[in-house]
Parts: sequence; C-alpha cells; structure tokens
Amino acid sequence: MKNCESQVILYAKNWFEKENTLDDLRKIYAKRNLLELEHISDEDIYSMLTFLVFDLCIKDKDSYLFTDLMAEIFRFQDGRFGYSQVTSRKNVIKKYLLMLRLLQVKEVKNGEIIKILIELDEPDYTILPKRKVEKNVRVLCPKSKDSPS
Repeated sequence: MKNCESQVILYAKNWFEKENTLDDLRKIYAKRNLLELEHISDEDIYSMLTFLVFDLCIKDKDSYLFTDLMAEIFRFQDGRFGYSQVTSRKNVIKKYLLMLRLLQVKEVKNGEIIKILIELDEPDYTILPKRKVEKNVRVLCPKSKDSPS
C-alpha cells in the first residue's frame, strides 16, 4: 500500500496525536505530494479521502456501506438542515475516518494472525507525533513494534 494511504488509515485508527483533523490530514497529503501545506485545500482532502474510502471500504463490498455513506452525504446537502456545505464536508470526512477506523486489516483467530488483508506501512512519526495512550485504554489498531497499546 502507498505510504500516504497507510498513514491515513493509521491516523483513522488513532496511531497519531490528533489536533485538527483537516490540518493533520493536510500534513499527511502534503508529504505524499511533496507540496506545501497551503497548496492543499479542504476540497483536495475530501476528494482524496473519497477515492481511498471507495477503494477500500465500498468497491466490491456490500451495498449497505455505499447506501449508508450516501445517506450521510445527502442528509447535509445544500444546508437542508441548517448546515453549510463546509459543515457537510467535515461531517462526511468524519464518516470516512470512522469507516477507515473500522476497516479490517488482518484476520485474527484465537489471538493469532491468520491472514494480512491490507499491508500497512509503519507509522511515520515525522509527519505527526505518536499518540499518547492512557493506561487501560484499548486502541483500535494493528499490532506492530510501534503499536501504542
């Protein structure tokens, strides 16, 4: 998997400290595209996440995911419920990150990894700092040598 896509999935799975979602994702995409932060718009982030989520979570999968996602998008479309288009996109981005957080990357049986479903790169802590984990808090992320849990 491309490093940027891995970093976005790891971000969704809480491997990194989170400050501002759009700014954090902008840093990840800026590094991938070798661009300055100011050259990546909220629309760029929305578009890149749309392609990633469609490819990993929707394409060739149960149509329920697609229906649920479309309902989320159209629920806020055109400010119908008092939300601006910017708020709508932010809500869809939150939905995308939730879908990526719940994305199964490995098959586990009796505590043993049976199959790697999506090969993720190691987290790049030069982009964003490692998440500080409180004791007795379970983190939804694949186990590796850098796992915060």
